[in-house]
Amino acid sequence: ALKEGGHFTAYDLSNTDELLVPITYNEVVGRQTDTLHQMGRRPYPPYEEYDTVIVTSFEPSKVMRLRVKEDWYFYKQRSQMMVRIIALCPVMIKERDGQEVTEPMFWISYAQARDVFAKALVFNEFNSAMRLTYDELFWKRLFDSYIYKEQNVYDRRINAYAQGLDALLESERIKQEMFRFEEDLWQY
Repeated sequence: ALKEGGHFTAYDLSNTDELLVPITYNEVVGRQTDTLHQMGRRPYPPYEEYDTVIVTSFEPSKVMRLRVKEDWYFYKQRSQMMVRIIALCPVMIKERDGQEVTEPMFWISYAQARDVFAKALVFNEFNSAMRLTYDELFWKRLFDSYIYKEQNVYDRRINAYAQGLDALLESERIKQEMFRFEEDLWQY
């Protein structure tokens, strides 16, 4: 769906995580193509050096995660917390120096891509008779997630001030704080 003249626009991953700078399909593919120049020596006479260029092209199968940018708000008429998905960011898993590294690619507006998600079916391994679309999957929140950033004074991500287990605990604390906010509004 993301191609020249495609269904939706990709946005640059600027430092602000905002949908400000649109990028083209060729820019997206160009950023995901790695070029490695490697010098080698022939194992037979005359043992001369040679230059090899190794080009690794974009592989969609390496996109294993999505970042979901959401707005959580309190809906007064129902007295409940509601969520609105703003954008999605595909995240590739790459191998660098023997370690797996996550690399975010670009943002797409969820509103723009919603028509595509509404037509694409998701396989439900627990109930093969139930037909489910990606739009329903996001709307019903049928995915696992953790919070990696919240609105704050310094606009910092959680991993900027907490690492490892502390970052996961901070993410869970934020989630519980949102849950308590909604629950504390009710009187029993």
